[in-house]
Amino acid sequence: MGIAVDVLSGVVVTARQMEAIVRDDNCSEACRLLLLHIATVFRSLLRAAESESHGQVDVAHLTNEAQVLATCFEQLNRHSSVEEVRSMLTSVAGVIEDGHDSEVTNYEIAIELWGLLIERLFPKSPKPGDAIVIGSPEYEGYELPIGKVLYVFDEDECFERVKTQAGIALDKMIGDSTTLSTWTSFSC
Repeated sequence: MGIAVDVLSGVVVTARQMEAIVRDDNCSEACRLLLLHIATVFRSLLRAAESESHGQVDVAHLTNEAQVLATCFEQLNRHSSVEEVRSMLTSVAGVIEDGHDSEVTNYEIAIELWGLLIERLFPKSPKPGDAIVIGSPEYEGYELPIGKVLYVFDEDECFERVKTQAGIALDKMIGDSTTLSTWTSFSC
């Protein structure tokens, strides 16, 4: 048994930066998209529970997603404020720290939601491919925040030798300038 060390890179955006996607000019559209998505998940869960063709894994996955969405978006309505929607979105993914290990909870759901919003509100912008948490600067990304949910965008989609149009769109979308980050991942 050994230790595997991977050097990873990508454009890393904090949850706080991701919040900038929801703005005064698109908040009602974001609410509509989120409400439609939540309804779709609940309809899919209902169909899966009634159908014998879906496996127990599908039903369990949909049940978990429905529970997360119901909890995080309980107060969502068409008239929710920008701050309320941002808070609900960032509440989806959390960090669990267990000694030296840290993991992002519900990251698949969060990536799906952010991707949905980006696709409709900022169609030229890339979507996040992963969500990570840096547990320690000793072994991982020195310039990255520790213990926070971070969304990773594909570096090739955002950068060449100069920033691509998608990278520029990401900067505009989050209201901040992004850079290419690298970090290491250890596994035993």
